[in-house]
Formats: sequence, C-alpha cells, structure tokens
Amino acid sequence: MSFQTPITIAEAIDNIEANRYLLPAIQREFVWPSDKIEWLFDSLMRGYPISSFLFWNVEAGPGPTYKFYRFLRKFRQVYQVHNEEASVDGLSNFTAVLDGQQRLTSLWIGLKGSYAFKEKRLHWNDDERCLPTRQLYLNIKQKRNPDDEEDGREFEFVFMKESDTAKADIHAGEWFRVGKILDLKNIATFNGYVTEQKLSPISIEILSLLNPQLDYRNNDFHLDHLHPISGFTKKAITSLKLNPEEEEIFLSPEWNNSIVNLQMLDSNENMSKQDKSLDDWVTLETKKKERMVFLDRCIIPHKSSLQLRDFAIFAKERDALLSKRLSELLK
Repeated sequence: MSFQTPITIAEAIDNIEANRYLLPAIQREFVWPSDKIEWLFDSLMRGYPISSFLFWNVEAGPGPTYKFYRFLRKFRQVYQVHNEEASVDGLSNFTAVLDGQQRLTSLWIGLKGSYAFKEKRLHWNDDERCLPTRQLYLNIKQKRNPDDEEDGREFEFVFMKESDTAKADIHAGEWFRVGKILDLKNIATFNGYVTEQKLSPISIEILSLLNPQLDYRNNDFHLDHLHPISGFTKKAITSLKLNPEEEEIFLSPEWNNSIVNLQMLDSNENMSKQDKSLDDWVTLETKKKERMVFLDRCIIPHKSSLQLRDFAIFAKERDALLSKRLSELLK
C-alpha cells in the first residue's frame, strides 16, 4: 500500500454515488450520532485535518469472491441502518474502503443524505412524528463562541427537521442547507445566488475560507472594495470613455459590489487601503513586499490592469481566478 494524492470532498461524494467506493463485509455498520457529524463539518470549516483513509483497489478478474456493500444513503435510527449489498458484476475495478467509512458516510449524509433519530418521550414508530427526517444546516448569521461552548465548536451545524424547514436552502433567514454548496461550484453561480438571496454573510464566510491567513477568530479583518465603490458613477463613464459593454459591467452591482471586487483585509491593510485606487494601493503595499506574492495572497490576477478604466477586463479575469480558487475548496 502507498499514500495516494488527496482527493476533494466532491470527488469522494461522486465516487460514493457512482459506487466506485464500496465497503467490504468486514466493515461495521454506520454508528455515528448526529452531533459527531456536526463536529466533522465544523472541523472541515476550520481547516482541521480529518485523518487519512485506507483504500484497497479491487481489480476485476478470477479470484476469491467477496461481498461488498454500498454506502448508507439515508440513516433512520433502528429502521434504516443496514448497508445494501452491491453487485460488482460488470465493474472493471473499484475501491474498497477499509478505514474511513464513518467519515465518508457522514460527509454523504451531511451533503446529500438525511439523518432521522427518535424524538424524546415518543414510542418507537417508523414515521415522521417519531423519527423526523433531518438535513444538515449551518447558521450563516453568527458563529459559536468557542470559549462559551463545552465542545469548542466554532460553527453552528444542526440537523433540522424537514417538517420545519420544508427542505428550503435558506431557513428562517439564517440557516443554510449545507448540501446546497455543491451547486455553487463557481463564482458566477455563487455570486448570483448571494445577490438573489441577499446573503452578504455568506460572502464573508467564503472570503474567510479563501484567506486563511487572516485572524478571523478575533475579528481582525475588514471587508473592503478593491476598486473603491465611490468611483462607479455614471459621471465617471464619460471621462473613462467606456464602450457599451464596459459601461454595463462598470455600473452593475453584480460586478462592482460583489465578491469580484471585494477583499478581506487585515487591520494594517485596511488602514492603508481606505479610499485609495487599486493601482495606488498595490503600489504602496508592494514597496517593501514581493509584488507577485502580494497579488497571489489577495487573489488579484498578475497581468490585469489595475486602472479603473479597465475594470470590465479586471472583473472578468478576477472572476475566473476566484472561480478556480473556490472550486479547489468546494470540490
């Protein structure tokens, strides 16, 4: 056995869905309680390692016959806990998961499945009253205070009843259905969703994930515009001599007041940025810093013009760069 190149969460989910990941008969059944799944997602959000997995590449051909099982898609306490046997006929090869079933099943349940456990003080009946189906949600309005929590979690993940949420992507204005993130794989879909739902807190959370070097725990960060928002006026169009396509992008809040033109800055950077033009600010910041390193950290395309008159080109190039960086995190 050897170490393999790490894969993304999305790739793992795809492999489970396509039965490219199966479980050998020696594996025990899924046993994690709901709060342990919530812990796992909190660890992922905080960038903590969730340990390694042990895989066995099974190749088709003559040899001993083993039984393999599919991952559990939906968990219902007592009533739906057994893994379905998988047919491997016709599979050229697949991967048997020797260690990691609990974590992989938890990822599936949190992102694409459901978890049902019995309500207190009710009898054991296999119905929605006694065992309501729940999906995983994340509080996007505020984080937990880890100093006030015995378990030390920072993000509030909760399995919420489908009867309460109606499976809505946003529940009660503050709860985000975690599985929805799989649909927001690029900046265009993400930014459109944020604009439509008016979910600026999500923008901050995503930007915090893209900039892990900032001190988010102590709120030592500020959300600011790269090109000052005060410059995007109809009057500016005349002096900048923009063509119609450039004008449309220049005046659109979906471009000038979106993640494409926003950046998380630490306190010192925010003090130096203020209302400076992007070109002047980068020049100031890189007098004593390596320019390419600084641009990389701020996710600014290396070859883009930083002049306001070239905002349309800058916006498209940064959109592409952010999409690439975001997809690496969310896949």
